[in-house]
Amino acid sequence: MRLNILKIGWFYSPIVGGAETVMRLFAEELVKKGNSVTVLCSGREENIINKVRVIRSKYINRKNDDLKLFMNWFGRFLDENGFDIVHCHNLSLNFNVEKSLAILQACRYRAIPIIEHSHNAQLRYRRRTTKIINFDFDRVICVSNFVYKRLCTLRQKKDCVKLYNPIDFTFLDRAVKRNVLAHTKNNCCIIFFPARAIGLHHGMPVFQKQKQLFTLLMACKILKSKRLNFSLVIPGVIGQPGISNKIARIGASLVKKTITRFKLQDCVTLLPRIIPLEEMPNYYAASDIICMPGINETFGLAIAEGLAAGKPVVASKSGGALEIVKDGETGFLVEPKDVESLAHKLEVLIMNKDIRTKFGIAGKERMKKLFSKEYVIPRLIKVYNSVFFSNIIPILVRRLHYKLQRLFIQRKQV
Repeated sequence: MRLNILKIGWFYSPIVGGAETVMRLFAEELVKKGNSVTVLCSGREENIINKVRVIRSKYINRKNDDLKLFMNWFGRFLDENGFDIVHCHNLSLNFNVEKSLAILQACRYRAIPIIEHSHNAQLRYRRRTTKIINFDFDRVICVSNFVYKRLCTLRQKKDCVKLYNPIDFTFLDRAVKRNVLAHTKNNCCIIFFPARAIGLHHGMPVFQKQKQLFTLLMACKILKSKRLNFSLVIPGVIGQPGISNKIARIGASLVKKTITRFKLQDCVTLLPRIIPLEEMPNYYAASDIICMPGINETFGLAIAEGLAAGKPVVASKSGGALEIVKDGETGFLVEPKDVESLAHKLEVLIMNKDIRTKFGIAGKERMKKLFSKEYVIPRLIKVYNSVFFSNIIPILVRRLHYKLQRLFIQRKQV
């Protein structure tokens, strides 16, 4: 069954982030399966990316002063394109609640099946987003058991389905054999932190609480005090989505000052800018250890990609990481914010190449078995078919109504 699918997200490639990466992978793979896919996101241009129609609309933003214009435009957009399914990615975020509800109501009015792909667990701003997450979605896709359990407490369990994010091994295997980390110390163990270093609090940059870079830097102090030969690499702040270059420079300065305060200048490198998506495989390949000790990661795509790249991972016993990393088999899990435990597990890996190799092989095999796109995409299509065929009568009625309406307008113009 070939479907005409609309994917809606606040951001899309080349914006780098877990939800955006997954959204692009799904869209492109669905096109390869013979489906028609349109992506609607923020921006001001329309183009085709790998046979996916991408519409970046000025109406997809945080502003509400154009809500009426948006509703009129979006209604016409749905009518003109005759979508079979609308698949939203993180529409339940606290980005623009009013527009999220307008999107959902317009789709429901036209009897278009709606799926919400929840890359978040509603841990923040729940009061603001209650109306969205409680909306009458046909399905809510949860990216981990962590998210599934959480959302089942907020809405009916029968509407929720667990579907892990897919890993694109073809993309990861494109890693070019060149030293992208030439600026690090020679012959040292490379630790890569594949996450955003900085978040915003009241508009000003602070260390991202969820990603826990500050905890990792404190662990590095311990590693340096033991004279271990390592180098930590951190993606830059300039170019980070949602942060102006002016604020990003302040954020980069905050990270650099912390590195200096901890006397880690010779073993910690903050890159000049964020790492483009297409460059990520090169950084995974050039690293020896992937470390992301975040708290309540709903999935942790970078953790899964690190394992898929054949690298051992050190993460926290929290959120989706518990489902991705097998403690003592593919990497190590430590208690959240436990600096000494984090330093100890990193030390074990730095000092034991054989363990790193063993964990890397086991991790890659596990990712291929459970998280490969070849495993996940058919399960998404199964969700689509289930939703579409359970709504087949309203869909056919809607299409007939639209055709008759267009015919009436054409005859009236004559």
